[in-house]
Amino acid sequence: MSNIRTKSSFIIVIFVIIYFLSAFLFNLNATEMFSLISYLLLTWFLGIAFFPLCKRALPHMSSAAYSLSKVFGVGLFFYIIWLFNHIEIFCGPWTSALILMSILLIFIKYLCKDYSSFVKEHKREVALVELLFFGVFFLVLIIYANHPELYWGEKPMDFSLLNYFSRYPTLPPEDPWFSGQTMHYYYWGYFYLAQLANMVGLNPEVSYGAGLALTSALLSCALYSIFCFFLKRVGLRVLGSLLLILSANVAPLINLLGKTVKFDMRYFWSSTRVFAGNGFAEYPSWSFLFADLHAHVMSYPFAMSFLALLLYGLKYIWKDFRLKRDRFFFILYAFSFSLLLLINGWDFVIYSVLASILWLLQAPKYWKRINYGLSFFFAHLLGLVIASPIFLTLLGGGEKKVLLSSFEMNGWYSLFLFFGGWFLILLMSTPYLFNKRKIENKCFVLPYSSLVMASVLFILIAENIIFMDRSNTIFKTYTNVFIWLGIAAIGQVFFMIEEKVKTTLFIPIGIILFSLLVGSGLNTYSILEYSKNHGNGGTGLKGSAYLKRTHFEYFQIIDWLRENTVGLPHLLEKDSPSFSHSYSLVSSHTGLPSYLGWHNHVRLRGAGHSSIEKRRSMIGYLYGSYEVIKVFEKLREVGIKFIVLGKMERREMDRRGLAKFESYPDFFKPLLKVNNRVVLYGVGDYRSYLRSTKIVEKDVNE
Repeated sequence: MSNIRTKSSFIIVIFVIIYFLSAFLFNLNATEMFSLISYLLLTWFLGIAFFPLCKRALPHMSSAAYSLSKVFGVGLFFYIIWLFNHIEIFCGPWTSALILMSILLIFIKYLCKDYSSFVKEHKREVALVELLFFGVFFLVLIIYANHPELYWGEKPMDFSLLNYFSRYPTLPPEDPWFSGQTMHYYYWGYFYLAQLANMVGLNPEVSYGAGLALTSALLSCALYSIFCFFLKRVGLRVLGSLLLILSANVAPLINLLGKTVKFDMRYFWSSTRVFAGNGFAEYPSWSFLFADLHAHVMSYPFAMSFLALLLYGLKYIWKDFRLKRDRFFFILYAFSFSLLLLINGWDFVIYSVLASILWLLQAPKYWKRINYGLSFFFAHLLGLVIASPIFLTLLGGGEKKVLLSSFEMNGWYSLFLFFGGWFLILLMSTPYLFNKRKIENKCFVLPYSSLVMASVLFILIAENIIFMDRSNTIFKTYTNVFIWLGIAAIGQVFFMIEEKVKTTLFIPIGIILFSLLVGSGLNTYSILEYSKNHGNGGTGLKGSAYLKRTHFEYFQIIDWLRENTVGLPHLLEKDSPSFSHSYSLVSSHTGLPSYLGWHNHVRLRGAGHSSIEKRRSMIGYLYGSYEVIKVFEKLREVGIKFIVLGKMERREMDRRGLAKFESYPDFFKPLLKVNNRVVLYGVGDYRSYLRSTKIVEKDVNE
């Protein structure tokens, strides 16, 4: 009875928090508010549902199992939905709900027993983990609500993909910015966030911010599980997770102290642009502030969960592997490895190398045990098989190459600006650990020592070897290394606190940790100031709201398409080079596949240069040609159902050619005119993609 009351009280608290924030900050209506509550509770419930599996996979660390179940609950459930879609068993919201209920019925016996017993024995720990999860979720969402505009960075691409997958596409997906062609890109993160939102009726515009907040909350739980290896005290595990998520590097503070600084986007960008040759990298607090819901950001919690399983396997499993006893861990580990390929191919490569390095560091002790190597190898092979549908899709993308680097190497100062805070802490705390005689088997008891060695090795690799291209090699590698070093540094310091070490080193270490938090605060101030002066979107969770002020005509077109279209009809609008934020607005904010979007992003997703140039020429012909019938037939041939004629098209295309759209309404049906400056036309059988065939032409004046 007390458990029921506790859970009821918990749900009521969540409801009150969201209601209060919705009224004063999020600007959500009642339906959106209830959908957001359902979004949170569903992810929470998925964690509970998959806890029995995680507990059996990690019998030596039930605390880590509880926090990891939140990550794998989401991962396992939506992997099943994704797989069913791949084999053409369509899974809409109701089908997904039935699958969830079926899974619960299978595990209901274990769920009641395992969850209830764990909560009774670890009430304080459960409460703190839940507080960590929901606290980080709301913190990130509140900051996001103060700069919700979806136009800078790669947000237009991320939003287009989220919108696209919210429309229930077939798999493998076509490229939303290269309509009709298969997208050779790791897209699963967008898929699972879109399906999660669809299940609770949360629209993509709100689910973008919710997805960012959920990613950060899941990351906090994954980090908590890693700190379970180092620390016995629950409070220190929670604090360590928060510190790592909230810390910046030392660059923001050094930039502030070294010269007169204007807090703007250049200042915000500066802490990630510290490397030679335009190299850059991110860290979690910066990523969540910038709010690019990109693959490397969505991968954070899944990468850290794999790292937790990797450390657990090296400590408890692989040295004496037995399939019957360790089958749950074997399956969960393989699945965790597969998620890296599903959500971010770069992390799949990086963590494959990391797993090999950490295994080799431990292997000499167990060379005589054949199971040690074979079980480790076959777990990764199984992971590749699990992810094979997307692996085969990625193989059709751009050329994969590995080269020796001929670029200028980063100097010690650049590396210090990015990693310096963690390096200083490690230098001060490591001597204590290696002088502590009672610590045996350091590589297992203190896995952060292995992480430090692996981090240094990865820095050397990234500086001398290029995979794909120099920019991404530095970016994807150092973004992960920052987290690894942070885990090691914070873990060592908190281990010393647990051991009640008496040393004056805690004073400079505390100052460094505080400075990293100050740096994050300066970054937050900078991005909020920029949004206040240039964002034009106000506050809330509606990332398209800024369009009402900056692109009113396009906002009306976008709103009309959202309300009146179903499925994935193809769209024609003016193409552009990458990061041209006034272009591809309609496809970005609706998810409708565009004939051609940002050029370089399309190229990175597998389209060839000649194909892109061919479509660029075709767009010029379709808009600028006077040959009405030929243009009409070509539009039907390439599958375009809607045409946007707005400022960009009028500015860059032949005006005489554009006149055909207004002169021949039988071929190009005007559906919406806004201030006579932006017009949406329907072509061919466009009516089959409308919610109602009774829609008539409409004029809108500001």
